[in-house]
Amino acid sequence: MLIASSTGGHFTQVNKIAAALNKEDVAYLVEKHPSIMPKDDMYFLNMFNRKENFVKTIIANTRISFHVLRKTKPKYIISTGAGAVIPCMILGKLMGSKIIFIESFAKVKSPTLTGRLMYFIADRFYVQWPDMQKVYKKAIYRGGLY
Repeated sequence: MLIASSTGGHFTQVNKIAAALNKEDVAYLVEKHPSIMPKDDMYFLNMFNRKENFVKTIIANTRISFHVLRKTKPKYIISTGAGAVIPCMILGKLMGSKIIFIESFAKVKSPTLTGRLMYFIADRFYVQWPDMQKVYKKAIYRGGLY
């Protein structure tokens, strides 16, 4: 299983899920940031900013994601976003991984850009607020991660 995440709250949320999983079967693909302490089986993406070096970062993160996916061969990829993980999720889907996406806890009534994209490729799409099922008709609501 691969946990793919950007930093901050996204990483905090997926760690709640990872805590319940068998650690031996989990690898991480996360944005490189001083707040994230490296662990075994952790790979790093470039920081993503939609306003600066967007194309360069997408290309670099696509290459990194491809190499990590080839190495880890995950059956499942779990993510709460954000933009840095989009190449990983798309490539993972093309390479046969099942995609599980959880829309951000911070989004109570409106979708994220990443969520809008992942809704169409995710095998399972979860929301953390009941009102978000109005936005994502096929989403699954099971409560929040916090």
